[in-house]
Amino acid sequence: MKTLSIIISFYNSYPVTSGSSAVTTAFYKSWPSNKKLFMMNHEKKVSKKNIHNFKIKSNNSFVKLICLIPYLIFIYKEIKNSKIKYIIFEGASWTGFIYISYVFFKIFRPNAKFIYHAHNVDFFFRQKNFFISKISFFFEKRILNKFDFSTAVSKNDLKKFKLYFKKKNILLPNGIILKNNYKTDLKKQKYIIFSGSLEYEENRKIFKKLLKNEFQILKKLIPEIKIYLTGGGKFRLYDNNNDIIECGTPSFSKYLKILTNSLCVIVPGSNSTGTKIKIIEPLCYNKVVFAHTKSLKGIKDNFNKYIEYNNLKEFEKKIKDFKKNNYNLKNIKVIGEYFRSNYNMKDIVRNFYVKNKL
Repeated sequence: MKTLSIIISFYNSYPVTSGSSAVTTAFYKSWPSNKKLFMMNHEKKVSKKNIHNFKIKSNNSFVKLICLIPYLIFIYKEIKNSKIKYIIFEGASWTGFIYISYVFFKIFRPNAKFIYHAHNVDFFFRQKNFFISKISFFFEKRILNKFDFSTAVSKNDLKKFKLYFKKKNILLPNGIILKNNYKTDLKKQKYIIFSGSLEYEENRKIFKKLLKNEFQILKKLIPEIKIYLTGGGKFRLYDNNNDIIECGTPSFSKYLKILTNSLCVIVPGSNSTGTKIKIIEPLCYNKVVFAHTKSLKGIKDNFNKYIEYNNLKEFEKKIKDFKKNNYNLKNIKVIGEYFRSNYNMKDIVRNFYVKNKL
């Protein structure tokens, strides 16, 4: 009987349609062993070996709660003839789903090792709702106490886990699967790119902030500028806005072409924990990024001064300098080399695997 690792998510985690799915896809591809990925999928079914879709009608949390037990039974049927070494839960979803699932698999696979791959500090992320935050804290504390390994994506999140739960998690930063055949000598076109599905509330909030603030400054300085919106799936929310090109969910090769042809990437401030793939990925491909200080939390600060802004006044100055410099940024290739060496997910997972003697 073969030994298997299973990775469980409660959202569309493959292919990439959001920051969370980018993290899970990269982690799954980098995990060094026989493995299967399970996901709740409310969009188009993915046909790929070892990736298992459990179809749900929508991404609504209540729908997921109703479907949770059938989903767990679905997973169990797929693995019942396998020896399970690791059960890894992707922490981009509510911790209640994860803890209930842990109890289920602890009964049926008591000898498996459980890993909580945290994408953020869940209860902290949900603080806008006092009741949900308290329940999330309850579940998150039990996960951290009962799982064999629990991770954090940044030193900032490590401190939060230590402060609120008195637990020392293991650092497992976010990263990307690097493609080596991208081109860096492409002629820049007059558009910026926003990656991520607007189905997700946090993406909608960030995108609306971008439209209201940073994009208005861009339009004033670069009148022909547009936004290419990727990760949108079947959603079309801006058909009547000529400044926004909705690309749906392109293949990765097409997405990479859109990214590398863009003028730059703009990431407004966000209070969510974790680290932003929206920042890491373009920098790995030598793209200019301008990111608000809040969005840079958890990202190594060796080169942050080149891309960081604290307010819209600073942002406008950076764009003026960027335009004056023929849409180039000092040291962008050096920055790219740095991010490729520090955020290659295959290296990150390999180091995690070896260091923890998995």
